[in-house]
Amino acid sequence: MQKTERVVRKWMRLFMMLGSLLLLFHGSTVLAKAAEAEVKWKVVTQEINEEQQYVYDGDKPDVTINGVFPDQTGNQWGFVDQGVVKDTESILVPNWNGWWHVVNGWVDWNSGIFDTTSGKYKFTNGKCEFPLNQTVEMSGSNGWYLVNGKADETYTGLAAGKDGIYWMTKGKTDSSKNGLVKDTIGVTANQGIIYLTNGKFNSSMDTVAKIDNAWWKVRNGIVDTTYTGLAKNENGWWYLENGKVRFDYNGVAQNENGFWYVSAGMVDFKYTGFAYGYYFVNSRA
Repeated sequence: MQKTERVVRKWMRLFMMLGSLLLLFHGSTVLAKAAEAEVKWKVVTQEINEEQQYVYDGDKPDVTINGVFPDQTGNQWGFVDQGVVKDTESILVPNWNGWWHVVNGWVDWNSGIFDTTSGKYKFTNGKCEFPLNQTVEMSGSNGWYLVNGKADETYTGLAAGKDGIYWMTKGKTDSSKNGLVKDTIGVTANQGIIYLTNGKFNSSMDTVAKIDNAWWKVRNGIVDTTYTGLAKNENGWWYLENGKVRFDYNGVAQNENGFWYVSAGMVDFKYTGFAYGYYFVNSRA
């Protein structure tokens, strides 16, 4: 009896080993077949059909889709919301290639600065120019101060554009601004003072102008704090030291045309007589 049991157990072990080998062989065959399988790719189209519906793979609609897609001609791009072109206001909409200006459901390919429901933005051929940062861009007769492509309508102060330096009021160029303003954007070497004409830096201005209850010599549109001598503006000739009018000065001042009688910082063209060792006729010695 014991001998019979030993024989049975021996044959059972043999069958188990053969079964394992068969399973291993079968598994290897399956893996080999799987490795031989090919992956096939298919190009699927995405477009807007004549009914202004989004379709893919020719004619298959998808009511869950949102975004900006081309029509069947490829010339127009529409804003799709839940599978159909949505009639809109002037809005800013993204897709895989950027942010777009959409009006009445379709991309507006015009260039310029346009109002949207999110604010004013700079667009080139319908695409928003987000890199534009802290710069002035013109749109028609107006310029706008852009930060990351968007007009900052809270900003008031100086700003630079490719065509010059401008004064901005609430983000828009202000042509009513004239005279001296403090340089806050690095136009001058030492944060000086510059002169504006019709809201724009005037680099050719040569005059005497007022800011903060003082009058200063302006040369090439910038206050010159090194200037000492006579200089003129629309009100007359003035005596200046270190660029500033000396209203407390009484005496003689010289320029290329001679010696002049100065009273309270201003050349007095009505004065005739002796003073300061000179004889003056109509202020000139």
